[in-house]
Amino acid sequence: MRRHDVLIAIFIAAAIISSEGRSVGMEGRATGRSSMHNRLADGGARMTTISDPEDVEDACDTGADCPIDIKAVSRRSFTTATGRRMLAFSVRAYELYGGLNFVMNIKLRLDTSAGPRSDAHIFMAVDELWGNIGWACGRHYKAGQVTHKYPIKERGDRLTCFVPRRELRPTKRIRFQALSHGWGGLVVDRAPDDGWGGG
Repeated sequence: MRRHDVLIAIFIAAAIISSEGRSVGMEGRATGRSSMHNRLADGGARMTTISDPEDVEDACDTGADCPIDIKAVSRRSFTTATGRRMLAFSVRAYELYGGLNFVMNIKLRLDTSAGPRSDAHIFMAVDELWGNIGWACGRHYKAGQVTHKYPIKERGDRLTCFVPRRELRPTKRIRFQALSHGWGGLVVDRAPDDGWGGG
C-alpha cells in the first residue's frame, strides 16, 4: 500500500473514533461518560436508565476479589394488580460475582425531597438468606449484613430490588445514583459519574 493510501486510511479511522464520542484505553476499554435515557416501559410504567462505561480496572486475581463495574442502573415505577405503587431499582454489572464475597456491595443514594443531599439509601449485597448465600437488598447495610429487606430478583448480571413507594415517602420524582463499593468501603464506580440521574 502506498504512503498516500496509508495516510487516508489513518485519517478515516481517526474520524470514525472521534464521531463515536468516546476514547479507548490501551486495553480497548471505553472511557466515556454516563448517559441517561427516559422511556415508557410496558404497561405505561415510567423508566429512567443510566448507562455507564466499562471503566473499572480488573485489579484482581479471582472473582471474589473483583470490584463490581456498573453497566447500567435504572428506576422504574409501576402499580401492581392490587393497586400497590412500587419502585423497581435495577443495577446491571459488566460481570456480577454473586455468592463469592461479603465485602463488595452496591449502594443506591436516593433524593426523594429535592434536598441538597441523599435522604434515603438502598443496599444490594451478598448476604445469608435462609441458610444459603445470595444477593439481598434492603434499607440498611452494616457489618456485612443487609436489614429491612425487600424482594430482589437476580437475572444474569442484573439485580432488581422492589421497594414500596410509600416507604420512601417521595415529594417529587426520585433522583438516584449508584455507588459500587470494594474493599474497605472504597467507591470504585459511580453511575452517573457526576450528580444525579432521574431528576
